[in-house]
Amino acid sequence: MSFDKVFISCAAPAFCGIKAGNLFSLPVQLFNKEKYEEWKKLFLSVGLKCRAVKISSKKILVLVYNSLWINEILSSPHVSAYLKSKGYLLDFGESEEAYKKGCNKNLWGLLNESEAFISSLFYRIQYSSSFPHEIGILLGYPLQDVIAFEKSQGKNFSFCGIWKCYSESREAVEKARLCQCRFRECSGLCSEWFEQGCSLCQIIEKYKKRGNYESCCNLRKYNRQYRNDGKRNLSVSKRKWS
Repeated sequence: MSFDKVFISCAAPAFCGIKAGNLFSLPVQLFNKEKYEEWKKLFLSVGLKCRAVKISSKKILVLVYNSLWINEILSSPHVSAYLKSKGYLLDFGESEEAYKKGCNKNLWGLLNESEAFISSLFYRIQYSSSFPHEIGILLGYPLQDVIAFEKSQGKNFSFCGIWKCYSESREAVEKARLCQCRFRECSGLCSEWFEQGCSLCQIIEKYKKRGNYESCCNLRKYNRQYRNDGKRNLSVSKRKWS
C-alpha cells in the first residue's frame, strides 16, 4: 500500500469527524518526509493536526487528531485525575517539570492542553520501557475501558473491536460493536473515493452527505455522558510514571 493510501485509510475516522484521533504505524522505508509534510498541511486545512515519531529502527508512529475534541476530553475531571495520577501535568506554568516530561520549556506556555499532553505522551512512547496505554484517551476511547485494559493487561474483556470494551452493560458492548463497524466502513469508503480521484475535502463532503456524519457511532457523546454521570466510580491507579 502506498504512503498516501495508508494515510487515507488509517486516518479516515479522524478527518471525517467521527473519532478524536487515529494512531497508526508505518515502516521506516515507506515513510516519505515530503509527503508527510504535504499531508500535515492538508490535515491542518480541515482543522486537524498530525504528529510523527520514530519508535524503533523499523517503525514510525503517526497520530492524526482533532485538538479541540481532545481538549474537550481532557476537560473531564475523571480524565484529568487519571492522567495526573500517572504523572502528567495538565496545568500551565510548570515549565521545568514540563520539560522533563518531553516539552520544550520555552514553548510550554504556547502549547494548549492537548498539545502539551501529546508531547508528554510521545516522549513516553519513545523513552519509557512500557507502552503508555493512556494513549487510548487521545483516540476517544471510554476512560473506564482504558483503565480496565491496563489493570487486566488486556484480558477479560466483554468485546474486542477497535478497542477492548470491559463494561458488562449490553448497551456499552453494542456501542463498541457499532463503532467498529462505522470506523471500518468509513476507512473503506474513503479509500474507495480516494482511488476514484477525490481530494481530501471532497472525501469529507461525500462522507457528510451520506447522512452518517452526525448519527454514526458518537464516542464524543458517549464520553460526555460518562463524564456527567457522577454515580460511576472510577478506581484510578496511584502509580506514577517515571
